[in-house]
Amino acid sequence: MLGLGNPGWRYKGTRHNIGFRAIEELAGALPDGDAKWENATAFQCLLRSTHVANDPVVLAKPLTYMNHSGVTAKRLLDHHEQQAQSLIVLHDDKDIALGKLKVQRNRGHGGHNGIKSIIEHLGTRDFTRIRIGVGCADNAAPQDTVRFVLGRFTWRERSQARKAVSLAVERTRECLVALDT
Repeated sequence: MLGLGNPGWRYKGTRHNIGFRAIEELAGALPDGDAKWENATAFQCLLRSTHVANDPVVLAKPLTYMNHSGVTAKRLLDHHEQQAQSLIVLHDDKDIALGKLKVQRNRGHGGHNGIKSIIEHLGTRDFTRIRIGVGCADNAAPQDTVRFVLGRFTWRERSQARKAVSLAVERTRECLVALDT
C-alpha cells in the first residue's frame, strides 16, 4: 500500500501530500500503531509492516518524489511477489472537491503524475486508487495546477482535509478486507 507525496519539510502540509497524511493515520490505527517508519533504501521509501486480519500488510511512503512513485511500487511488489491487483494507492486529486473521495480500480492516471509513473512501471492500471479530494469547493479547476497542489491548506480548509483523511483511512480498511476475501 502506498501513500503518495513528496519527502521533506518543504512539502509537509501541502495538498499533494495528503496521501502521506492518510497512510500515516492508517498506520497509527493498525496493530503496532506506535511503531516507527523505517528507511528502506532498497525500495526508496519509508516502510511499515503490520498485519490486518492476520495477513501481512506493507505501508510505504515513497521517497522518490511524486513523479517517480512507480519505482517504489514496482520494487515493493516484485520483492513481496505480489501482483498489481493487491496494491492500494492513496493520493491527492485536484478534480475532486476537498473533503470528498473516490475509490476506483483499473482507471487511467487522469493527469496525476504519480499515478502515471505507477502505471508505467507496473505496466498495468489494475490496482486500487483512493483519490482524496483536495480541489476547490466550487470544483473550479485552479489556474496553476502545480502551485495549487504544492500549496498548503488554508485555515478554513484544514478541518475538511482532516475529515477527508479519516474517510480515506476508513475506505482503505474496507479495501483491505475486500482484498482478503
